Amino acid sequence: MDQRRFISRKNEVVLLNGNVVVKSFKDTKNFDIEYQMLSLLSGFLSPKIIETKDNSIKMEYVKGDLLLDRYLCADTEEGAVLGKMLGNSVEALFCRMQSKIAFDENFRNYIVCGDSIFRVDFEETKQGKIEEWCAKIVSFAILYSAPFETKISFINSLVGEVCIARDEFLNLLQEEIVFLSGRWGVDLNNTDYFFILNDLMSKWKRQGKKD
Repeated sequence: MDQRRFISRKNEVVLLNGNVVVKSFKDTKNFDIEYQMLSLLSGFLSPKIIETKDNSIKMEYVKGDLLLDRYLCADTEEGAVLGKMLGNSVEALFCRMQSKIAFDENFRNYIVCGDSIFRVDFEETKQGKIEEWCAKIVSFAILYSAPFETKISFINSLVGEVCIARDEFLNLLQEEIVFLSGRWGVDLNNTDYFFILNDLMSKWKRQGKKD
């Protein structure tokens, strides 16, 4: 049997024969949450469950490119396309997931599949607001080593696609970027955060503030 292991900090994730993923959980609570969310989504922008056993879920393999790989080498135009696609997916998933959001917005958790972006990790899903979800995504987008103009186009496209309360989003973005940069050991003064924040606020000011 052909096997390939994926990188995972918490679980064992194995691809079998190129079309089935088996995810084995060390934490029963995380297994329960992922099972509940995948069952609720039933293959909507997510892997479809094939079967479960003990603390493992066998699910279909979503073929495509990691969003992280696409984002890191994207030009300005593709950055905007990816941002719009992810915004569409996040808004649709948020609705289907009954106002729940994901905790870990590492771009490895998203797969670009055709004209859609699928999410493949739901074990740390919690009740939350879409502004928080977007703030988490934007924090990762800022700290990744993508070209500056790609970051700008991706973020502007993403937040322009999702219906968010802008003041709340900006407050949550500050919280999330401080948390994530601290976890990564990154000095915010050495990142694009303040430049991107000013660009975003200037754009919104020109458009006229809408909450």
